[in-house]
Amino acid sequence: MNLQSLLQLGVQTVLDPRGVARFLIGQRLTREALLIAFALVVAMNTLLYAGMVAFVPQQAGDGVIVLTPMVFMLMLGASVAFAILATTWIGRMMGGAATLEQVAILIIWLQGLRFVAQLALIGLGLILPGAGVLLVVAVALVGLWILINFLDEVEGFASLGKSALLLFLSALAAVVVLSLLMSIFGASTLGLTDYV
Repeated sequence: MNLQSLLQLGVQTVLDPRGVARFLIGQRLTREALLIAFALVVAMNTLLYAGMVAFVPQQAGDGVIVLTPMVFMLMLGASVAFAILATTWIGRMMGGAATLEQVAILIIWLQGLRFVAQLALIGLGLILPGAGVLLVVAVALVGLWILINFLDEVEGFASLGKSALLLFLSALAAVVVLSLLMSIFGASTLGLTDYV
């Protein structure tokens, strides 16, 4: 699959998320391929974050917590991995049919789209600085719509409401677990002491 095919699949994801979900699941990627794709999207998003931090440095008094790229990478990797696990487990408890690999390919694909969307938002933000917040909200809503449709397709719920509930419960579980991890490891371990 070349770059043009990936871009077309990205556009199709917005237009027909269920069809793209079926296509991605139909690829039947091995766990090794999924791990490589997972590492790639985490690395790409981390590089983008590192570039943004380098070009738009924050002052300690700004009240904004700026993570080091390594900490960002670890937190992003952990949150994506846990989102995959939580969505799979909670989906099964709700009567869904998705496997870990099926959920993984869909969430990894969305992370790849997130990277592209962030690049586009940065570019548009330079051209239309006032529209930045509106564009971020629009992208977030489209991403939410895609994810709910992905979950509905992969779980076989035939109910967007049930899929939205699955997303909410998975996100809630992720927040609880990541909060526990941060409290266990502490802010100083994450390099946040300058901001606390």
